[in-house]
Amino acid sequence: MKCFSILTILFTGFALMTASAAIIYVPGDYPTIQQGVDACSAYDTVMVANGTYNENIYVAMPLSLMGEDRDNTIIDGSGAGDVVIINASEVMVRNFTITNSGIGFLDAGIEIRYADSCVIECCDLEDNYSGLSLYGSSHNMISRCGFSYNVNGVHFREDSLVMTPDNLANAIQNNIIENNDSNGILFDHTTMNHHTSNLVMGNRIFNNYQGLSTIMSQDNSFTYNDIVGCGSYGASHEMCFGGGQNNQWHHNNFILNHADTLQACDIGSGIDYWYCVADSKGNYWSDYTGPDNNGDGIGDIPHVIDGYESHDLAPLMESLESVIAGGVSDGNNPIEGAYVQALGTSIDDYSDSDGTYSLEGLGAGMYDISFTHSLYRDTVAAGIPATLDFATWLYAVMDPLTGTDESVRSAPGRFALLQNYPNPFNANTTIRFILEKSQDVNLTVYDLLGQKIHTIFEGKMQSGVHTVDFDASPLSSGVYFYRLQAGDKVETERMVLLK
Repeated sequence: MKCFSILTILFTGFALMTASAAIIYVPGDYPTIQQGVDACSAYDTVMVANGTYNENIYVAMPLSLMGEDRDNTIIDGSGAGDVVIINASEVMVRNFTITNSGIGFLDAGIEIRYADSCVIECCDLEDNYSGLSLYGSSHNMISRCGFSYNVNGVHFREDSLVMTPDNLANAIQNNIIENNDSNGILFDHTTMNHHTSNLVMGNRIFNNYQGLSTIMSQDNSFTYNDIVGCGSYGASHEMCFGGGQNNQWHHNNFILNHADTLQACDIGSGIDYWYCVADSKGNYWSDYTGPDNNGDGIGDIPHVIDGYESHDLAPLMESLESVIAGGVSDGNNPIEGAYVQALGTSIDDYSDSDGTYSLEGLGAGMYDISFTHSLYRDTVAAGIPATLDFATWLYAVMDPLTGTDESVRSAPGRFALLQNYPNPFNANTTIRFILEKSQDVNLTVYDLLGQKIHTIFEGKMQSGVHTVDFDASPLSSGVYFYRLQAGDKVETERMVLLK
């Protein structure tokens, strides 16, 4: 049994946008992001096209702020204050690069201030004082983001004015946190409360000065992370005068932190758990040299944690890895011989006769997965989460090559399937496509397993641009594919349903 008791507490707090909403386009409807935000009613969506926006954003109501492409939709704070302040619950921010905050201790790329149940995902936060800071906020999810070249990657700040925990039940999950000058993740000093019941899971935390620093924090879970190559401690916990204890540290890889001399420390008289009580497994330590005489994969001698006599009672003899596996199809039939690669790594595989593949030996974090085949269009699935000791299932649908190049298939009056909008969406979305001639059309929806679950339209259509509404209210939240077939031409696009 895995040690997941904290997860139920965390995820019951995530309440995503459920009301029908309008879409505001930047710069189409408004020239700046702030003007688009100010024009919103509750739960509207602001869609931001690629470009660099030199502004500081303040969000004071629940809404979705969606960039076109995380690498090319950039919010630049021009070196002043917080780049984005979120002062409302149920806000989603997705697909941005957020950079160049002020250089003060309280400045950040994103600050979540007295806000609950927000989602920040698929963003890059770089060259800020802190990439993201949490201040008196609870039940927020920070997922599949990159934090690099900040002073602190993620900063849990103190709020001395509230009587509740400073930051409660937030999840920092499947992020890449690298090359930050001070801390990858900092749970900062508090005076009267604690950062409590937060989850840090499945992150790749490497080449920071210090990986995880927790001060006066209690009942938090730090699990299934890669903590590698930090200049000082990979993880440290300090109690100071206000207490802080009962944190769980297990199923992490601690590798070559301060050249294997400062892997972790626990400075305080309270009790922290450096192993999982449920499955009697601790962490992997690259400097552990104890024996495993019974061959059960767990060291026979506890690993000593620097500080006040803390120990990992069940150190792992081998480092933990993650797996991304699944299948490749054309929407109906498996594709054999597709080359599958986790981009940026040497880990790859070819799909077999059933279309299945497996990428084994990955570290924690997120990966872009590439699918290539000589008879199909190249496909990339971006930001796929990988968690140590787990398998992530990813099924890809590839489009057959038709001999039509990208410039022709996108041109007006030619065959093209366009991205649905809004995307992600709740219950209803619009799908557009272009037909070059009058012909029979089949527009269908598939799930991640490649199984057909709904036919949106089947029949004859005239040439030109068409718009079709899709009501997904009977479906569960998740990733789906919609596939347009017109004669011998086929296009597939990906959409995300969030309820």
